[in-house]
Amino acid sequence: MKSRMFALGIVAMFLVAGCAAYKPQENTSVPAEQSEATAENVTEHQETAVPGETEGNGPTVPGETEGNGSTSPDGTEEALTPDEIAGSVVDGKYYIESINTEKLRFRIPDEIDGAPVVSTEGYMFAASDIEAVVFPDSMESIGQAMFNACNRLTDVRFGSGLKYMGSMAFNGCGALEKVAFPEGMETFEDVIFFNCKSLKEVYVPASVTEFGENTPILDPKTCPEAVVVTPAGSPAEKICKERGVPVRAE
Repeated sequence: MKSRMFALGIVAMFLVAGCAAYKPQENTSVPAEQSEATAENVTEHQETAVPGETEGNGPTVPGETEGNGSTSPDGTEEALTPDEIAGSVVDGKYYIESINTEKLRFRIPDEIDGAPVVSTEGYMFAASDIEAVVFPDSMESIGQAMFNACNRLTDVRFGSGLKYMGSMAFNGCGALEKVAFPEGMETFEDVIFFNCKSLKEVYVPASVTEFGENTPILDPKTCPEAVVVTPAGSPAEKICKERGVPVRAE
């Protein structure tokens, strides 16, 4: 009898010790629907996100200033590398024939292979997702329809050496609001801005003396809120008034 009671006591001690050592674990499983949604979000993020990205603003890099586009820490757009640019040197000048890059906000170098970059082919960025481009001071000529259907383009800056702008350069740039051309600019081919619904203002210096045969600078029907800003008495003011293009002389 004593042996049986002693055995029962030993068993009881083991049961108590086992219960004390066991702690229920929280249920960490995720419902099937939630798991699928999470997987989709992760996949989407992997496809579009880069370090420093802010939701809704597209890829960025450290140092971004709101409204100014994606910038590197020193405050300038990411520079394109020679590997991202194809072209040729003619008479000591570099002519860009194509640009192949995944950057959405960038600046074009002023020199490649020891030669100043002076020109670009037309349609170079057509229907792309680029958001901002900075051209060098060496750039003299930009081809026609350069930014055709670039719906995310919001910022374009030209260097001081620009002389010529091809026709329909900004056709269908629906997010673009303001563009300023440099002093010393000389020639605009026919209707530079067409179907730019968000466009508010285009600055045209008095140095521009040659315009396209039909609609100068912008098409008021497809750019309903846009106005040309130019010095009083400039050729741009005169031709805009003659052809019914909204103009503000300053």
